[in-house]
Amino acid sequence: MGSWIVSLNRKKSSISDESLYFPATRDLNFTVGKVLQYNWLRALFGNTKRYRHYRVNDCIDRVISPDREDFTDHAMFCIIAYKRPILDREEFKERYNLDTHLLKLLNKVGLLCSISEDNLIGVFGVLPQELFIAIKQKPLYLRVLESLLVNNSEFWEDVYLLITEGYDWDSLLKV
Repeated sequence: MGSWIVSLNRKKSSISDESLYFPATRDLNFTVGKVLQYNWLRALFGNTKRYRHYRVNDCIDRVISPDREDFTDHAMFCIIAYKRPILDREEFKERYNLDTHLLKLLNKVGLLCSISEDNLIGVFGVLPQELFIAIKQKPLYLRVLESLLVNNSEFWEDVYLLITEGYDWDSLLKV
């Protein structure tokens, strides 16, 4: 199984990781959730304008594919999200219609994505490894995560949209 490596500029990054390792979704044998409409990214970016705990951070220095190709010059971005501390696990499960297994895996999650020339969003990597394995067994988990990130801001303590330095994101992310 291959992994994408995302190196972060520590001086600009809001998260403590120096590098992020995303198991590659090409190793998943389904397509559900691996391609998103551009409106999903627009909604996510819109959340950075509406909620203080959603932030854009231009801290990606390099993106290296599982085949060791440099993808830094492509429109690559990451979403790193930290779940709110749960006071009542049962209420969370009911409110968000989550099973116990998925709920346990959502403490810190990440998606590595790219924007294609035809404005589709490709999901290239998922972290942590345990979530990747769970998605492999239950592909619907990827859709649930994507929905939670955009539609349920109260679920998250912090959400970071990490973008590559020097890329013309303003033209891509107009809301």
